[in-house]
Amino acid sequence: MLKRLTNNIKKDIDIGIYRVSVFITGLVLPIVLIFIINFTGQSEIIEEIGKVLVILFIILRNPSWKIRLEGAVVFGLLFGLSENMFYLINFLGTENYHIFLLRFVTTIPIHIVTVLIIFIFTEIKKYFWIFGLILSILVHLLFNLFV
Repeated sequence: MLKRLTNNIKKDIDIGIYRVSVFITGLVLPIVLIFIINFTGQSEIIEEIGKVLVILFIILRNPSWKIRLEGAVVFGLLFGLSENMFYLINFLGTENYHIFLLRFVTTIPIHIVTVLIIFIFTEIKKYFWIFGLILSILVHLLFNLFV
């Protein structure tokens, strides 16, 4: 009985640490990547490589498929939210409010979609991450071209 209780507590703590890791990474990674993006000018490639690394080294570490899926969606949402803060800062004082509003509304869904693309490919086979990366870069590139 006591062993089961301690195992449940340990499992809850592990899930809590996992969720905090996903939360912090989703908010902080765009801030870290902005410096690399400014240097290279390749936002789609840099952002998607960052997402692959998070999926491989944080999200896939949880044994529960449901919690990994939750982590992928939350990570994509927070990544998009954090990126929206950059858009807000950059668009303040400009007259392009319709472009800002369009980007603001569509950025979070596109990041959730690209994270899920990578996630699904890595769930099929872990080494399929490269296919998820290529497809997510293409989706992100098309998004940036048309929005």
